[in-house]
Amino acid sequence: MMKMKIQELFGNYKFINYLEFLKKSQYYSKEEIFDLQKEKLKHLIHESVRNIKFYHDYFRKHQLSPSDITTPEELRKLPIMTKRDYCPNFPKNFVNLNAPQHDLFPNSSSGSTGAPFKFYMTKLQRGNVAARFMRYYEWTGRQYGELLVKIWGTLHPNFKTKIFHKYFENIYVINAFNLTEDNFLTYYKKIKDKDIKLLEAYTSGAYAFAQLLKENNLSLEIPSTILSGETLFEFQKKAVQNQFNTEIYNRYGCREFGAIAQECSEHMGLHISQEDFIIEILDNNKEPVNDEEVGDIYVTSLENYSMPLIRYKIDDRASFSSEMCPCGRNLKMFKIIEGRVSDVITSPSGRHLSLYFFALVFQDLGNYVTEFQIQQKSNSNELLIYIIPTKKYNSSIETNIVTQVKKMDDSFDVFIILVEKIPLEPTGKKKYLKIV
Repeated sequence: MMKMKIQELFGNYKFINYLEFLKKSQYYSKEEIFDLQKEKLKHLIHESVRNIKFYHDYFRKHQLSPSDITTPEELRKLPIMTKRDYCPNFPKNFVNLNAPQHDLFPNSSSGSTGAPFKFYMTKLQRGNVAARFMRYYEWTGRQYGELLVKIWGTLHPNFKTKIFHKYFENIYVINAFNLTEDNFLTYYKKIKDKDIKLLEAYTSGAYAFAQLLKENNLSLEIPSTILSGETLFEFQKKAVQNQFNTEIYNRYGCREFGAIAQECSEHMGLHISQEDFIIEILDNNKEPVNDEEVGDIYVTSLENYSMPLIRYKIDDRASFSSEMCPCGRNLKMFKIIEGRVSDVITSPSGRHLSLYFFALVFQDLGNYVTEFQIQQKSNSNELLIYIIPTKKYNSSIETNIVTQVKKMDDSFDVFIILVEKIPLEPTGKKKYLKIV
């Protein structure tokens, strides 16, 4: 507890009390969760109309009152917002310029959707983000201070973060940007005899490490692994499970909000932190979809009053689960996270093919294919499939891949290109489907 209090002091945010609250609220009834959301939404709307020029003007123009929006359903009276909507007159129209400067923390998204996004967080929000991460860690069995290894992408980790990781949180970071065949064994030797309780990683980072372990006839024993930052596919999950001898927990989040949802030990879906978010899943007509149906995700953060993100399109697709988890938590669940809206290509014939289709093509080819990337040439019928082959890869496997793609849509001209490496994106993640 002392280390947690020191982290609060030097991190300039508070999370201990909220973590204790989250441990209790996860077992609230559905009615209690709904009442909590209504209470937080009421305060958010009131503060937004009072302090944010965009919402002040919008309510006046449309003759709305804060009392008109008191439930998640009534949020539909407000406009959907995208990253592009925040660019004009930023920060004037979207940030509470009367907020104390010490309570405005600038941040930005990684730009993995092609559009880096600048935003502001508050001290309250930063503390709540930390508390959510810690609650999710505890779901895997890891307690504060137990060794956590992260395979994460970071360009310039600051000194304070390094100090927190080493001396307070007990986190050892493997930089995903620098992970290569040459330095892999150095990282492996540093962690192989440690009592690691949890691995937290970009999906592609953990997969890359797992492949290097396999190639070197090595393995690790880590009880739990959280994979996040990218869509998790079955071939990646199996590889990580096998080489780390671990239980996988899928987590969903983004830079703007931190962790939003995660699996518990039942693995029936990803529990949404409804204490802090109202999540909408809408179809192409901006109408709510039924449970089990896939649509676009829109997020309302209930904790940022200095730069409210209300009905914010996050550029991911998912579905709600219709089931209740036997773990006893009444937090609504995502059934699947289908990935980025951009993880879909349109064939020359007009058919839409998602990254999931290609993942299924390669799902049972782990003995032949280490990794793949799909590139569609714009204004062309060409579909380029880059493959890192194993020694068992052969012409019949190649024919099978082409046949499956052509069977789904014969309008593509499919070309297989064998490579030794598929480079990371500037964000430190892998992009498995690209339009070039």
